[in-house]
Amino acid sequence: MHIYIFDIDGTLTDSVAAHQRCFGAAFRAIGMREVDENWGGYRHHTDSGIFREAFARAHGREASVEDEARFVSALVREWEKVPAQVQEIAGAADFMAKLAESGQIRFAFATGSYRHLAQAKLAAACIACPERLLVTASEFATREEIVSAAISAASAGRDASQITSVVSFGDGLWDLHTARQLQLQFVGVGAGAKAELLRSAGAEVVATDFRHLVHMLSVPETV
Repeated sequence: MHIYIFDIDGTLTDSVAAHQRCFGAAFRAIGMREVDENWGGYRHHTDSGIFREAFARAHGREASVEDEARFVSALVREWEKVPAQVQEIAGAADFMAKLAESGQIRFAFATGSYRHLAQAKLAAACIACPERLLVTASEFATREEIVSAAISAASAGRDASQITSVVSFGDGLWDLHTARQLQLQFVGVGAGAKAELLRSAGAEVVATDFRHLVHMLSVPETV
């Protein structure tokens, strides 16, 4: 059994900048106006991980379920102002549609975004996503937990011994680091400075977009 795991923001959808703007605005909307917006500097690069760490810094206590729900509501309101800005990374929708049609490779989505926003981004990019194959920051705060749960979702509960290979697709250093932590193969998606950053960090395979990955629609021996 071969499994592909897909990050969403920056990998399948061109949504990173819009998401970050909405994220900062949501903090301000709940009265947190001095939040460090160097999102890469937080311990866990996920929406829930960043929110909980930022909240603890600001308030000296852990966020409650109600605190986080209020933030998520504010974030959703901000996001509803910008859905037209979200487009697919070139070739992503066609790649995912063909992957689903072929049935040769199992796949799932693993994102550091909260669930509602992840679903909205995929819908805007015309990428179909069964609910059971989407694992998000609404369920877990760490990338490792999210990706591990996505692998389980893709394998539909089959024993790990039946998994031949797992390939993780991502655009960020956190995606590469998570793949290494979980001993997965990795395919970087990005151009220009982003691609160079991934390569300099050791990513051996980096594609500009999914138009350059059509060869991966068939069962792989290795990346």
